[in-house]
Amino acid sequence: MILCVIKVLINQSCCLLLPMPHAGCVCDGQLRCTLQSTTVLYIKLTLVMSFQAFMELQGKMQETNQKLRIADVQVESLKKQIVHAQLTDKEIQSLGDTTRVYESVGRMFLLTDIPMVRENLKAKVAKCNEKITNLQSNKEYLERSMQESQDNLREMIKLKQSVGVV
Repeated sequence: MILCVIKVLINQSCCLLLPMPHAGCVCDGQLRCTLQSTTVLYIKLTLVMSFQAFMELQGKMQETNQKLRIADVQVESLKKQIVHAQLTDKEIQSLGDTTRVYESVGRMFLLTDIPMVRENLKAKVAKCNEKITNLQSNKEYLERSMQESQDNLREMIKLKQSVGVV
């Protein structure tokens, strides 16, 4: 696509390519016209490239924002699992150690002792806490990436404004 745009832009500024004016050229072959055409071509190419960079940055920001939302949902889900495991442990704690209970394993239930169930619940809580820590560090990275993208967009807009093209 960029090559097509460059070709169109180059065809529009014929003085840039030819040392002498040709039949359809409106310029008189002066250097001034060539410089003006070069400046116009440069500005047009800069606009095309900055638009493409803008679109890439915007896509990256949307992707990063989506990943942040997914991480938030996962953290909330893990926190709910932790609360559920802690409440289950609290209820089981009031029962005697010799009491046999059923523990859910996939689609079935196993008859197990309370100390084994409590041990499994503590392992589940520890595993969830570890996952939350990993997700939090990943979220920090994603937030830094998002901030960097926003800064790049602001810089690009300031650059466009300083050139006088908005």
